[in-house]
Amino acid sequence: MSAPSGADRCEPNLTPMLDMVLQLVMFFMLCANFIAEETNAMVKLPDASAARILDKNQDRACFINLTFPANDKFGVAQPEVLTFNAGVRKVSCGSPLQLQEELATQLKFDEARAQRTDAGRKEWAAGKGRSLVIVRADMRHDYKKVNDILTAARAAGYRDIQLRAIQLKN
Repeated sequence: MSAPSGADRCEPNLTPMLDMVLQLVMFFMLCANFIAEETNAMVKLPDASAARILDKNQDRACFINLTFPANDKFGVAQPEVLTFNAGVRKVSCGSPLQLQEELATQLKFDEARAQRTDAGRKEWAAGKGRSLVIVRADMRHDYKKVNDILTAARAAGYRDIQLRAIQLKN
């Protein structure tokens, strides 16, 4: 048996495999971006023994992140940042008053969405159908700042407000 000549050799075509790998990389990058909007690495959550995991059945949620002014891992000073994130809307707020205005706007969006169906109108009249407001405040802030955020959410018309914390291991 003779050795195969140059024309008889078979080499695999790696182009489809590379295309698939790149598509997977892009998919995971997109997923990571959507998840990252709900969390903020600059926020160090407080510990709580009664912390519960977020309910997966909750389909509408507004996230409010309050970071603490500190240096990042490169030693660059980072200012305090108050962000409001409701799905596609992400707004950096300068004060709790501006946050209250953003929450009031989100409440109008919630109401418009609820008014599209009869069941939605009934839910809205019963005080339901509003987004859940989740506050993620850095544990180094004093409670007055957190209370100002909670007050702004209540003044905007929200009643279902939760504070995020890290669940302590038993």
